[in-house]
Amino acid sequence: MLKLQNFMNALVSQKVVALQLWKRRLLCNAVLVDAMPDKQTILAIGAHAADVELTAGAVLMKHIAAGWEAHIAHISLGEKGHPTLGVDAYAQQKRFEAEKAAQLIGARAHFLPFRDGEIELTWDIVEALVGVIREVKPCVVVTHWRESIHPDHTATYHLTRKALFVAGNPHFSLHGPAHSVSGIYFAENWEDPDEFEPYVYVDVSDVMK
Repeated sequence: MLKLQNFMNALVSQKVVALQLWKRRLLCNAVLVDAMPDKQTILAIGAHAADVELTAGAVLMKHIAAGWEAHIAHISLGEKGHPTLGVDAYAQQKRFEAEKAAQLIGARAHFLPFRDGEIELTWDIVEALVGVIREVKPCVVVTHWRESIHPDHTATYHLTRKALFVAGNPHFSLHGPAHSVSGIYFAENWEDPDEFEPYVYVDVSDVMK
């Protein structure tokens, strides 16, 4: 079962969250935005449940406190990551943990049906991500950096980039009208360290008191 206090302690450690930005954008009121649409939404996309909660959960909370809507998309549950639990048992645990973590953050979780350790740049996954993007219409997306020791993280970087391209192109007739985002950011993660040079920092101490 999820150690909720440990999860919150991990978020508390995110006093200042380092992010790398694909498109150069300015910070507005200390949140990641350069446009003011009617509904402001931030979407975090992770390879596995718990990836973006622990690397960007406090950033999501910061945006929620500023009136934004927040979403988390899990490409897989990360069900093959336990040394002793079987895949089915750990998948059930990870799903429960992700749902509870989303509740604590104040975000809505989206679970895609793909397998841990088998995430690759395939059309099925791109199309699923396009569905989430066009449904929730984010202003900003946060995901993994491209240089990672975990191949699922690297694949998620490329999947997210491809999905954003497809989602913004009206000639792809998938899951509703086209939608483009203002910027894509990459959260600091010890597994994704190579060539990661953050120059955007978000102070989250006000939401972690």
